[in-house]
Amino acid sequence: MVMLDREHRVVFWNQAATNLLGISSALDKKRPIEMLVNDSDFTEFMKNVSDEPFEVYSPTSSKHLLSIRVVSTNDQRYLLQAQDMTRVRQLEDVRRDFVANASHELRTPLTVVHGYLETLMDHYPQEESSELMRIFRQMHLQTDRIKRIVEDMLMLSRLDRDPEKSNEMIDVDEFLRAGYEEAVTLASEKKHEVLLDCDEGYSFMGSVEELSSLLTNLVSNAVRYTPEKGTITIGWSVSQEGAYLSVKDNGIGIEGQHISRLTERFYRVDVARSRELGGTGLGLAIVKHVLSRMDGELSISSRPGLGSTFVCRFPTSSVSHNGPANKQVS
Repeated sequence: MVMLDREHRVVFWNQAATNLLGISSALDKKRPIEMLVNDSDFTEFMKNVSDEPFEVYSPTSSKHLLSIRVVSTNDQRYLLQAQDMTRVRQLEDVRRDFVANASHELRTPLTVVHGYLETLMDHYPQEESSELMRIFRQMHLQTDRIKRIVEDMLMLSRLDRDPEKSNEMIDVDEFLRAGYEEAVTLASEKKHEVLLDCDEGYSFMGSVEELSSLLTNLVSNAVRYTPEKGTITIGWSVSQEGAYLSVKDNGIGIEGQHISRLTERFYRVDVARSRELGGTGLGLAIVKHVLSRMDGELSISSRPGLGSTFVCRFPTSSVSHNGPANKQVS
């Protein structure tokens, strides 16, 4: 903990600050904190102090990663809090490695088992109504669910481990048309009406694979949690504040106390219903990770019994206009 004056000069600190930041009473009192941390990004951070944490390696040891928060006080001073995140990051790396390795190891045997089950079901058509076929169907359903969980875990692992952004110019009209066709296919079994409401003539800079995964997960959730013959609307609009990709449904809706936790891995509002409907509990976590890589944000509004709207906001710097603005409605 470090107390700074209005010029960011050190006024008071505790022993932990000495250990983490190397502050010495004889040498460093009244010196600007920017001189002690000596990091250009930290200097920029201090020019516009916010409540968001800033991460920087400790001046006393390059092996220790610090998370720094700075809060302005009523008397025009600043309170700086530095927390050693090294152990937390090490545990996160262990978790990521375990998830990635376990997912890869599970993928091959699951594919083999799933394939053999499909073969058995195809070779015993005369057993269509038998107990044996009922068992095959249950096994096939559960292995398919595990496969989807493994695929989602692999996707999250790749997003976690790959810091490089894949930037390519995406034709938004083509992308949304493909997404619409996929949504119609996904919604056909429950006879949903799928609508497309979008501003035409835009291109988007990002990863088509990641953006496709984002849209598929949002649409899949809408299909899954909307009763038969519902309505699902895919929207795209652009304004001065940003570009907005949305998926709206008139399904069962979500209680307000759950909304803030929906992007947590494996979080389910209703565990039994989610399992019955085939959800993996990872779809919105993937959406959140994809958006963070694109400097985007997710907002969720929902009312029980009336439906939900998921809106992804992207910065205007990611979008370019190709021609005259038109409105496409399908």
